[in-house]
Amino acid sequence: MSTSPVAPIQYHASPLNQAYFSEESFEEFLPGASNAEVLKWANDPNCVEMEMCIKEVSRRVKALADRRANLEHNPLDPRTEVSADAKYIAGRIAAHLWIIFIVLPIVGWVLYEITTAR
Repeated sequence: MSTSPVAPIQYHASPLNQAYFSEESFEEFLPGASNAEVLKWANDPNCVEMEMCIKEVSRRVKALADRRANLEHNPLDPRTEVSADAKYIAGRIAAHLWIIFIVLPIVGWVLYEITTAR
């Protein structure tokens, strides 16, 4: 009895492994997928969108290299780096504003009600 080789099952690289996953909807889904998922799909020979995943992996690697090069020239990027002092000061300001605008009016209202109650 001879057995014929069985072709591997082709699947679409979707989160639900849907049988019908159009390229347009996959292109919208792909940027939101994690790096690990895209890399897994790019290395899987059974994935129908393998070429698209390889392009996405190369795009992400290039974007990461560009970001690293930019951070080498400007290590304290003001859009991403917040100093510990700034975080501390902002926390203290927020705490004091909360006390001024929430706690003090409530305490004042309670004291007013106590003193005016007969």
